[in-house]
Amino acid sequence: MGGILTEMHAEPAQVRFVIVGIGLNVNQEKFPAELAATATSLRVASGHTQSRLELLVRLLREFERDYNEFSERRTGVVSSSDSRASRATRKGNGASE
Repeated sequence: MGGILTEMHAEPAQVRFVIVGIGLNVNQEKFPAELAATATSLRVASGHTQSRLELLVRLLREFERDYNEFSERRTGVVSSSDSRASRATRKGNGASE
């Protein structure tokens, strides 16, 4: 359905920067033959077209919330619950932005 790629530049006492890339199959219905058996999309999983704009807004809000929480604590790992991620895909409005 998607993936996250991260890259970090750090020294023993300090993180210089972190780059996060996120890729999601949103409204894809067909996949290359070599991926067809395993690949899916939010549209396939939910049964309806997803609004890419609505998904992006929700994703950025959750990312910002988790980032702010992480920044305040300055330690540990912040993880989002699966229920928040699935809420973003349950509501379909028929748009295919």
